[in-house]
Amino acid sequence: MTLNFFLVGKSHASHFEEAYDYYKKRLLKYAKVNIIALKESKLPDKPSQSQIDKALEEESKTILNSIPKGSFLILMDLQGKELDSFEFSEKFKEISQSNVSISFVIGSSYGLSDNVRKKAGFLWKLSPLTFTHPLALEITLEQVYRSLKIINGETYQK
Repeated sequence: MTLNFFLVGKSHASHFEEAYDYYKKRLLKYAKVNIIALKESKLPDKPSQSQIDKALEEESKTILNSIPKGSFLILMDLQGKELDSFEFSEKFKEISQSNVSISFVIGSSYGLSDNVRKKAGFLWKLSPLTFTHPLALEITLEQVYRSLKIINGETYQK
């Protein structure tokens, strides 16, 4: 199985990179893991809605061109379904049984376009809270790792 984690934008804090490496090392026990930062469209400080829409469309092209062919697409999205860790592990198990490649996408500051949502196999709402996209990636990595531990009947070291 291959797990791809796409982040639109870049983390500017080294502690996020350390966290990504921490979870990537643990996930490698279960799957090949790729963490890929995609370019975020540049916007002015106070963009208009049309500027935001244009940026999201540009980002959607980059996202969709980056997803490996045949990969099951999971979006981290405020419009998605909110699951606890056990519910997500069940969903992840179901998805992973019929897919050799799974791609998780975290959008930029303004989210994701409807074009990307239409291509997704699952929309996952991490929380009712809003997170920075680097933090959302860390949470996603941790929850995928936790799910694999649950699926495999292993204890999770806290």
